[in-house]
Amino acid sequence: MKSLFIPTEYVGKIVLPEELIRSLPKKLILCSSVQFLTQLYKLKKELEKQGKKVTLFNGRSRNPGQILGCDNFKVKNNAEAFFFLGDGTFHPTALLYENEKDVFYYNPLSGKTGVLCIKDLEKIKIHEKVSMAKFIQGRKIGLLISTKPGQNSIKTALILKKKLEKENKEVFLFIIDNINLQETENFPFIDCWVNTACSRIAEDTKKPLINLGSALNLLK
Repeated sequence: MKSLFIPTEYVGKIVLPEELIRSLPKKLILCSSVQFLTQLYKLKKELEKQGKKVTLFNGRSRNPGQILGCDNFKVKNNAEAFFFLGDGTFHPTALLYENEKDVFYYNPLSGKTGVLCIKDLEKIKIHEKVSMAKFIQGRKIGLLISTKPGQNSIKTALILKKKLEKENKEVFLFIIDNINLQETENFPFIDCWVNTACSRIAEDTKKPLINLGSALNLLK
């Protein structure tokens, strides 16, 4: 069965709080999730009228300004900060991984504003270290495998399975389309999970979970 994905556009009026505009540095990289793409050029002009120098984010998407959850790479630009228009902090957090720049954000749905900085990654890094320790010490490992095109890593997951079994660990394969980390609560016997799909999934759980690349490196 074929699937047709149709993005839903936000049709409300977006007015940035004056306090937020004043707090923004002069040089910005502007980005948003797909729902707010049609608002970006208008927002860019508004910020430029306020004396800001604004460029649109150029990520893996073909749409100028759109940021994806996997866009955690070094952005070559002399801008002082990023500005994200959208709901939640999942997408802007991607920018913190490789860029030592603040990420300002505005949520048009709630009116919430804020800024993410490098310190906000500390909790994620601590969780990664704890999960790595659980992976090394644990005896029962669950591998999360997505069937989605572009995220399916079944071949590499099976290589990892063999390596883990050589370490006398018991391995369980969980093959699904959409990975819902809440479902991991139904398998309390798993000591640590390994995510073989989108690397950003690991941020959304308090359960011990590491990414495929980290798991392979730990077994070298």
